[in-house]
Amino acid sequence: MLASTGDDEPDLVVGQDLPTEAATPRVLTIISHVMEKLVARNEWLAKQTKGFGKSLEAFHGVRAPSISIAKYLERIYKYTKCSPSCFVVGYAYIDRLAHKHPGSLVVSLNVHRLLVTCVMIASKMLDDVHYNNEFYARVGGVSNADLNKMELELLFLLDFRVTDSRSVGAIAGLAIAVIFTWRALRTTGEPPRRQPKRRMQPAETSQSNPASSPPDVSASHEDNGVQDVVDHFFQPVKPTLGQIVRQKLSEGRKVTCRLLGVILEESSPEELQKQATVRSSVLEVLLEITKYSDLYLMERVLDDESEAKVLQALETAGVFTSGGLVKDKVLFCSTEMGRSSFVRQLEPDWHIDTNPEISTQLARFIKYQLHVSDAKPERTAPNVFCSQSIEQFFGSA
Repeated sequence: MLASTGDDEPDLVVGQDLPTEAATPRVLTIISHVMEKLVARNEWLAKQTKGFGKSLEAFHGVRAPSISIAKYLERIYKYTKCSPSCFVVGYAYIDRLAHKHPGSLVVSLNVHRLLVTCVMIASKMLDDVHYNNEFYARVGGVSNADLNKMELELLFLLDFRVTDSRSVGAIAGLAIAVIFTWRALRTTGEPPRRQPKRRMQPAETSQSNPASSPPDVSASHEDNGVQDVVDHFFQPVKPTLGQIVRQKLSEGRKVTCRLLGVILEESSPEELQKQATVRSSVLEVLLEITKYSDLYLMERVLDDESEAKVLQALETAGVFTSGGLVKDKVLFCSTEMGRSSFVRQLEPDWHIDTNPEISTQLARFIKYQLHVSDAKPERTAPNVFCSQSIEQFFGSA
């Protein structure tokens, strides 16, 4: 677990000189502000979607450390003496993780561990001289074994592309450009100040007294300017339906779903003999699912005419043209057990159904299930979620 190190010194080896105090670069202040806003927004998003994702579980601590992100970055810079560019590239690694694994969120439980791991890897890539993993573990407040595991996990998540000039260089260049843009905005937004004229003092009073000189407040003023700009770019925004779908599915790559009562207005095979109608409110969610997962639709029908009606209704609704669904992934059977067999053979990450008996039977074999019904079953397995509709479950209703 990441310790709340505060301003404590790392446990240095005997005979090793303590690094000298260095002024904190402005880039660390900006990165800390951006990361704090990112964490705050992701914490809010996690409450809406009720999950953090699975890809970054290796970086999760038992609880959030008490040390702030700004102090944590200052500590890493103070003791490791790595160049400021390592923090920019480290931030670029986190940015790439967020885009490569959008279902996993950078939150207070993992942000400190991610930062120390990213900065350490960036230091190995950029700096000619750098400390080993054991020293970074002491500075970061984690065990050496944990840091080794996190380093390997991060490399796999990034596909070992830590020196790719087309990716890291582009993002780092963009980050530096944004930093200079923010500084330009701060300076151009303020009127020029007139410098007071210096008066010659008598010889006997020419020696200045350090205690009488006014304190330098420009640093705090610039910090407030950085905070204002970051606040402007990180206004709370409502998550998109695509973000909610990815987060709810927990990056599930295969989904199976029955048609009656979920996709179709009809609720029984007998009704399908007369007509098949696709619910208009479900189309948006259905198309979002097909963007991120391999979706299979299935239903029990009584005759071939019912099967033709269902396919025609789906085609008329635009499911085959606008989404990633093809007719070969719409499966039909003659019994309820046939649908259960379809699901077990496909081995999906998620199954959506309206029959509580099938949900109970599949609970041991399917990772997650969504039971769609107006009435919640009396007993459900821990991996079975309940909702009145998939639109309500994914928040589009």
